[in-house]
Amino acid sequence: PVRSFGGSWRQRSPAGSDRVLLYRRSDLAPKVPDVISARLRPFLFHVFGISNPNVWLGYPGSRIIHPSSHFSTAVELLSAGLLVYCVGVVPLQLSFWNNLQTCDKMPTLEMDMFVDLFFMLEIFIRFFIGIEEAGTYTDDLPTVAFRYITGPTKFWFDAFTSIPLSWVDWSVLQRCDEQGTSSTGRNAGLGSDGGFIRIIKTLRILKLGRLLKIVKVFRVITERLDVSFSRMRIVKLFFVLASSIHIFACAFWRVKTESLEDDEVNAWLTARLANPDVLSEKYVTCFYFVCTVFTTVGFGDISATGHVERIFCICMMCCAACVFGLILGELQEIYSASNTRTRELEDKMESVVGFLEEHRVPKHVERHIKNWIRFQYPQQRSDQQSQEIMDNLPLTLRQVLACIMNRNLFSKVPILARIPNNDNLKDIFMAELLVRMSSNFFLAGSLVASSAQHADRILVIVSGSVDIYEAGRSMDPDNLLLTIGPGGSIGDNSLLGDTRWAGAFGGEAEYVAHENCKLCYILVEDFKEILESSSQYLPIRSMLDKFAFAYDEDEDWTDGSLSNVNGARKQRLKNTFHWIRLARTLLHADLAA
Repeated sequence: PVRSFGGSWRQRSPAGSDRVLLYRRSDLAPKVPDVISARLRPFLFHVFGISNPNVWLGYPGSRIIHPSSHFSTAVELLSAGLLVYCVGVVPLQLSFWNNLQTCDKMPTLEMDMFVDLFFMLEIFIRFFIGIEEAGTYTDDLPTVAFRYITGPTKFWFDAFTSIPLSWVDWSVLQRCDEQGTSSTGRNAGLGSDGGFIRIIKTLRILKLGRLLKIVKVFRVITERLDVSFSRMRIVKLFFVLASSIHIFACAFWRVKTESLEDDEVNAWLTARLANPDVLSEKYVTCFYFVCTVFTTVGFGDISATGHVERIFCICMMCCAACVFGLILGELQEIYSASNTRTRELEDKMESVVGFLEEHRVPKHVERHIKNWIRFQYPQQRSDQQSQEIMDNLPLTLRQVLACIMNRNLFSKVPILARIPNNDNLKDIFMAELLVRMSSNFFLAGSLVASSAQHADRILVIVSGSVDIYEAGRSMDPDNLLLTIGPGGSIGDNSLLGDTRWAGAFGGEAEYVAHENCKLCYILVEDFKEILESSSQYLPIRSMLDKFAFAYDEDEDWTDGSLSNVNGARKQRLKNTFHWIRLARTLLHADLAA
């Protein structure tokens, strides 16, 4: 149980373990002021992530904006989108639009003003967003501000790359209009401000710093939008290729305009059927040339015409070889990773087929064995990987993950669905159950549970379906009572002391796999051991005692089983099974609501 312990909080680990988790009182103290009304608290939690801590659910609570909140996610996604915009626009501004006159308006001025304003506002917001580092969460404002300011790649980098140069351009345009400068864009009337304007143009190169933050785009998309790593790697490769060609195309135009006179540049464009006055044609020409270099095609219709361009092309070829080689290597790794499970299954099938051929197994038996391997091996590998992940997690994270997994497994068992979740009691208990859970696979037609054996565990169907037959009369279609699918449970009344597998239906029955199926189970012995491991489970024990099943174990249950009834009574008992199943389903739906 969670109790006060020497200035900290102590949590008992699952039964059989001596590990103890300690929490500081400050970590468990309420973080939302009492003056905040009850109506406002849900809004603060769902939008900003501001709430009191919940240790069992793994939520630390927050006094400021939580980095996983919807607000923080929206800011991150908008910032990532604007960074992509900067990747496309900043190279154009520094190349194709670099020779615009001072009083000429930049085509993207309004959008640039919004981008600069947002990045400045983002710097301010960062001071109020908590920090998660090395498994700890910090929501103390002075500490957050200190870490943000002292980080070498945080505040100062953001500040230098967020200088609002577009707003300076806008103010210059306003002065041009006030002084009656003509629309031709001449610098008349600006007088001594010409030097300042040249400095501003030079500072535009700082915008290139924003391109270094492009890694943030992929991190945000992967974490916030739950995009798979394999898909994200493909998107990243194509983005790197396209942005690299785009940047080099703009750089090529800048080198050409700086090394040649305007008449020479226009003649070069005209010779390649490009209009010197149309931006798109100039850009496509440069983009086409860089593509031929990156792909090592080299048609020869466009080539370097001067020493400066040749030096630039040499550097571009070296970079292109690295980028192209990196992309090919990444594509090969992506393909290999996406087919890992398929290759593992193929290797397994190859070894099985070799074994069967060595022993001259008949073809019809070989076909059944291969079908079973195809069904069982992938799920078994998935279970092994899940268990490895669970084993490598600390206790608290394992419990949080188990609570999430419980929603798709034991939560559908009626007797367990009745457990109250006061103070997260149900989540805590289910987490310990799932840690001890095991799984088993059954071939179609094989016996899952027999009336001749006592129920010592509760089984939950994960995949496939199971047929319920009259006791002692399995595999007879006339004696089929019911078929249950994924989510159905077998032997759940064993938790109440009823040793009949079909005790929840009020009789004995046989359970046979209708098709290849996978079932998870928890032993009654483990269930009781967990109940006795902590006094916090006393409400669960009290609830189960109310439904406790008592009977004489010397009584012959075969005489009262479904196998001794015929005709109309058998049909009534079949109907009873269906009605009980419907009632259990409705009970689960009611408890879930």
